Amino acid sequence: MNAAIPRAFGDAGWVFVAAFLLIHIGRTVWLLTVGLDQVNQEHFIRVLVWFTAAAPLWLIGAAVDGGARLTWWAGAILIELAGTWAAHPLPGRRRDSREVAFAGGHLLERGRLFIKVSVLTDNRHEVMGVRLDPSSI
Repeated sequence: MNAAIPRAFGDAGWVFVAAFLLIHIGRTVWLLTVGLDQVNQEHFIRVLVWFTAAAPLWLIGAAVDGGARLTWWAGAILIELAGTWAAHPLPGRRRDSREVAFAGGHLLERGRLFIKVSVLTDNRHEVMGVRLDPSSI
């Protein structure tokens, strides 16, 4: 996945998305098989549903180019962040968010670094036609 990030908005969109989904969904499925305690088992079931809900947006984004890709992927990121911030609620299965550890700063930094790497590796330093100064991201 990391090797595809510099070209994720170019010719490696499918490589990035395939690796991203395999890591996130695959890791979550694997965690559900290792005998977690009840709280974590319930948490990762909800996480899996939310990751799966965002997956079509990642896939559609890989199928389109330019600004449309960024738009679809931003939608997927918003779904994942909203799920995390709300402790991945599901009908009839909501948990108090205080029971689930949330590293919000880490998630925001990860997103910022993804955008920064993408912009730095694009010689034009543009996202959706807007010129960016990489040092300001």
